[in-house]
Amino acid sequence: MQKILQTCFLGYLCLIGSQISAQSKVAESPGVDLLHKVSDPNRGGETLSDTFLEYNGQEISKLPLHSSGLWTVDNGLKDETAASPQKAPRSDLSTLPSSFSFVDQHLDPGAGEGTLRLHPAPVTVLAHQLLEDTATYGKVVVYVETRRVPALDSLEFRLWNPYLNERDLPLPEVDQLLLQPGSMFDGSRETARGQWESGTLSGYGRLTLRFDRFEYLDRFLVEPGDSVRVRLDFENARALFSGPAADKFRCQYELANAYENYRYDQNPTMFTQQSDYWGYSDTDSLSILEIRGRESSIRRRMEFISPGEKGLHHLENIFSMDVFSHPGFEVLEHYENKLDPDFLAVLRADLVGRIYHDQIVKFSTYYQEDEAHLKFFEANIADTAHEIPRGAGHSAYYPEYLYQKLAVVSALTKEPFRNLLGGLPEDIHDQVYAKYIFKNYRRFKDSNRQFELAMGQVRNPLLLEELGRLYSAQRIGERIASIPLTDREGNELSLTELEGKVLLVSFWLPGCQASSEGYKSLIHPVEEYFSGDDEISFVYVSHDSNLGRWSQNIASGDYATSQSLNLNASYQDHPFLDYYNIRYFPTYMVVDAQGNVQNIGNIPKTPDGLIQYLKATMADSSSTFSSPNL
Repeated sequence: MQKILQTCFLGYLCLIGSQISAQSKVAESPGVDLLHKVSDPNRGGETLSDTFLEYNGQEISKLPLHSSGLWTVDNGLKDETAASPQKAPRSDLSTLPSSFSFVDQHLDPGAGEGTLRLHPAPVTVLAHQLLEDTATYGKVVVYVETRRVPALDSLEFRLWNPYLNERDLPLPEVDQLLLQPGSMFDGSRETARGQWESGTLSGYGRLTLRFDRFEYLDRFLVEPGDSVRVRLDFENARALFSGPAADKFRCQYELANAYENYRYDQNPTMFTQQSDYWGYSDTDSLSILEIRGRESSIRRRMEFISPGEKGLHHLENIFSMDVFSHPGFEVLEHYENKLDPDFLAVLRADLVGRIYHDQIVKFSTYYQEDEAHLKFFEANIADTAHEIPRGAGHSAYYPEYLYQKLAVVSALTKEPFRNLLGGLPEDIHDQVYAKYIFKNYRRFKDSNRQFELAMGQVRNPLLLEELGRLYSAQRIGERIASIPLTDREGNELSLTELEGKVLLVSFWLPGCQASSEGYKSLIHPVEEYFSGDDEISFVYVSHDSNLGRWSQNIASGDYATSQSLNLNASYQDHPFLDYYNIRYFPTYMVVDAQGNVQNIGNIPKTPDGLIQYLKATMADSSSTFSSPNL
């Protein structure tokens, strides 16, 4: 199974427009980082002990949470319907989430360990045989045909079983389906076609169909026993569906189009500090003037949102929207008598979750520290109690919305995140709590304690397994692994051989802007400060299969210092990277002089802060201090 590492998580370092000075602080409350960039949970930074912090040095008074609570639950009694007799029984794992189609591309984790390799059925199977096949119970079968495109000779299928809407938890099963020429006898003349069959599903799964960078079906909800025929018509830019599960796929295809079309109806916005923004140059100003002079009912233009009254008015417009006027609900209504009510409920929960999630992200982006915005927060977020829809336990987007909402509430009320989970149904509680750990575990001051607290409260077996895997992968306080890396001469070297010095290890990726910026603005100045100090060493570890390019990048001075120790984890699925779950770049590790891992990913974000942190580590090599506290 091939594991695909995310090549460059730019949001890791490059946040734009944040107005909160303490934005990188995270503790048991997710912290200010959840405001302004709530969708970017992977930044490191300062951590505190328990709850939310201060804004610009002044503590915000705790806001009351009304006794009505943050949510109510739709028990679905008014909509209870007998289950379809063809539906396979679901295991306990089927309570895990799934996601709406056409989600952000950066959430795509690729393939990895512990997944199954899927095998295509023989390409000689005819289309009508697909519909008569009784041996596929519990599986998903897709017969696909495309108008022949010379460059397209295969399609990639990715199946999450289940899907958690986290970058690599779990990774999908991946299979490459080779396409063969069709013929007039199977109704596929002038096409290329093939048949793909999944392994047995435990419950709801998510299916993506793609070629290279292009995704034709993205995270479509599927069930055991689904079978469908799909035609990808590239000449006319459309997808056609037939077969027993055609309505399931057709509904999601239309739902994705409705969601994207709704977004296309809106003008894009950009946050700017200037109330009367005209760009940063004369060229910008002329372009803005030209666009404004061409305003019409069919042209879009950028709306510039500034702090203060204009930004607050923008938030009021967003939160005053009638959520259920979204065109996606018309699509769902059209399929009410065509799809199983439980299946439709999951799609509805996905849509509701996406809409509410969009609102929370906007609030986090445009929030300002003033009384008016705090009142808005109380009225529109802290005091709201949206009914939890049926199907939310199987939805990836509704639990994701709840996580983002509670993260903001925790940040502004200083209430520990886990204290806000009371009253949630168990399956959703487990997902939201697990998301909190997954997104923040490398930013806690005492990550071991946070894992132990979560594992004592989460009951879902798969989530417990993933929490345990990450708990083991962080390895804080353990001796550095002896897994060898490769130096520039091709020799194997283990970091255990460097015992006796404090190590700052920088993991970087070629072509990654965040890796380059992190080196130039943070690591290199700190290395220069410690130049000549024999108690500390800087180690640069690249993940590059092209050794010539690796040497060129080192010589360029964009990612590493050529005079320091440069190592490489050259091949895919490198055991050192797997052992420490290093999937995003840059990632930094600190090892004390006794060879114990003190920190992974949570170093200070300023040269001065990092210098002080390393000095403290050097002064006490046996320190258990595992994160900065500036």
